Amino acid sequence: MQDPTSSSWFTSFEENLSQVNIPPGVFTEGSFKRGKSELEWENLNPILIKLLLAIDKINESISNQVIQLYNLESHKYSLKNPISIITTYENGLYYAETVDFNIYSEGQDIKEAVNNLKTAIISYYESLRKHKRKLSKKMRDEFTLLSKLIKNEK
Repeated sequence: MQDPTSSSWFTSFEENLSQVNIPPGVFTEGSFKRGKSELEWENLNPILIKLLLAIDKINESISNQVIQLYNLESHKYSLKNPISIITTYENGLYYAETVDFNIYSEGQDIKEAVNNLKTAIISYYESLRKHKRKLSKKMRDEFTLLSKLIKNEK
């Protein structure tokens, strides 16, 4: 088995963990206090590593999915037809991207990544709409396709 501490994910986790302010008395002299019992850190460390690797596997298994967006959760815009997106998980972050457009986002969880993507879709649509007379043919085609998917509610 590969040493889990050698992975970039673990290094990133370790760097983030070092930035957390831990209250005094939680970690003392290489031990972890939990209630009245005290576990030696050396004994907890392999368990913690296995747990973190298991969590990472779970995160990977729930990502890499194709999801249909049925709404943009906007008062100004709605969707006439669903938009297909792909979610992935890498290095502790979730990513969401549209299948048909070059629009991406990220978040701490899938919900945040998808919500950020909805905002990015709206921003991209508004930008194309605002500058539609100056767009290249490729961008006009994208605007035309987006216009078939997005309905202006106002």
